[in-house]
Amino acid sequence: MSRRLLSYIISWMALLTSHQVYATSNTPPTFQKYCQGTSIKCESNHECTSSQVCRHPFEWTAVEEPDHSKKLKVFIMMGQSNMIGYGQVHPVQTQGTLLNEISNGNYPHLITGFNGTHATWRERRDVRIVHRRYTSSEQGNTHLSVDWIDDSFVGLEVQFGNIVGHVFDNPILIIKVGVGGRSMGYDFLPPGSARYTSGGKSYPGYGQCPQVSNGNAIQATEDDCGSCRSHTGPTCPVFWDSIETCKSSCGSGSHAGQQYDNDARNVKAILSDIHSYYPDYQDQGFEIAGFVFWQGYNDQFHDGHPARYKVNMQNYINALMNEYSEYEGTKKFVHATVAFGGNEPHSDTNKDGYKSAENVIYQAQKDVNGDDIPAFKDIVKVVDTRPFWRSGEESPVANRRHHYHQNANVYMDVGNALGWAMVDLLLDTDEFASIQGTYQPSAPPTKTPSTSPSLRPTSTPSASTFYPTKTKSSSPTSEPSSSPVISREQEKEQEKEQISTIFTQAMTTSSAYSLTSKASIYSAVSLFLFMMYN
Repeated sequence: MSRRLLSYIISWMALLTSHQVYATSNTPPTFQKYCQGTSIKCESNHECTSSQVCRHPFEWTAVEEPDHSKKLKVFIMMGQSNMIGYGQVHPVQTQGTLLNEISNGNYPHLITGFNGTHATWRERRDVRIVHRRYTSSEQGNTHLSVDWIDDSFVGLEVQFGNIVGHVFDNPILIIKVGVGGRSMGYDFLPPGSARYTSGGKSYPGYGQCPQVSNGNAIQATEDDCGSCRSHTGPTCPVFWDSIETCKSSCGSGSHAGQQYDNDARNVKAILSDIHSYYPDYQDQGFEIAGFVFWQGYNDQFHDGHPARYKVNMQNYINALMNEYSEYEGTKKFVHATVAFGGNEPHSDTNKDGYKSAENVIYQAQKDVNGDDIPAFKDIVKVVDTRPFWRSGEESPVANRRHHYHQNANVYMDVGNALGWAMVDLLLDTDEFASIQGTYQPSAPPTKTPSTSPSLRPTSTPSASTFYPTKTKSSSPTSEPSSSPVISREQEKEQEKEQISTIFTQAMTTSSAYSLTSKASIYSAVSLFLFMMYN
């Protein structure tokens, strides 16, 4: 046996050993739905699941009953109208509706049947959802499906919920709160936010409200003083400092931070009555796994809000962590940027593009993440949603720019990206969120970033980015054929390249390699090459 063939065999054995050890003893429970290393033989493009069933790697697992011995994972979704969800589901013949995409073979995991016009929606038995907008207005409180309220519109919770339900065996409860038409600079303003002045106008701090006749006013000037509540004279304050006074004032009686307060009140009311919202709860305990946030439209209409957005957003995240500190859980935070107009600026020829104030908000949102803010490391991830923008011409409603033209794909794509960003944070990995915008998010999730099997890719990965595909590989069965006379150095390089190819193939066929397993494989191959060539 030649040394070259021996090198292949030893390298391949090292890889298989590392893979087998990882697959049989170190596989995270998260991914036990897909197994490796069993004696069950499947077709080349299928894998053996833990229940010994051959399944295509891109196929969603059947919706399973959750493991009620594990804690209930709670995800809290907040924001304004696009968090509520305005992706059209019907009609099937209209481009950009969910049914139109399903008729083209996309989102198969959402249905159990489709007759060409209507779908029978799959219900996730392991994920429940409730939406409370106001203190008494409640929708849902049911298992997650496209029609968990009705099947007129779809929101990002559908794809987000399918991803976390697919990844985790825990029972899951999604609590969605919030109301449309809310700004970060006023409605979501968190506790601790101080009053400030910008452009000659004053903006209230948390708990304050302007003394103006318009109860929805968000900003004020000294000239507004005295126009409400019978206060006159040059010494009266521009803002009331008491929330109770604001509530009893003229107009709507709103105060800065009122939506923040309402959301917290609603979430805590639901958490205090878990059995009513997760009937199968067996007192095994629950944890707040994370928060999901999508907002940013209304802040553009008040001059002082865009420039203040980054500060307010950071304060908002910190306030949430403090607000829910009494509850167990990892409390990760994922949020999405605004995407209005996509990547092109607004101009005379591109009326759909982003506007200057929207761009300021977008940049502020992008900057609030764990990579740029050390205090948020491993806690906060942001999703850039501009790659998911669809124009009015390819959407159900051409003049609904503020609701992404009610294109269902946008809401599915954003939910998909936020779901994988949350998985990254909870599993302490960077494997999944990095593929956002480079593959078709409608595709069922895979264990390793890959190009999508969908026929409708959203974009093309850059040439410098490597996305491994799932391909089966086999070890060499015979010695490579003889080649023309080459130098020993060239021969070494060829052998290294061939070993590297085997290594790459083994990595891309594995189920969900952790950093530990990757390191062990790298170490084995590196040690072998060092011993052989040094």
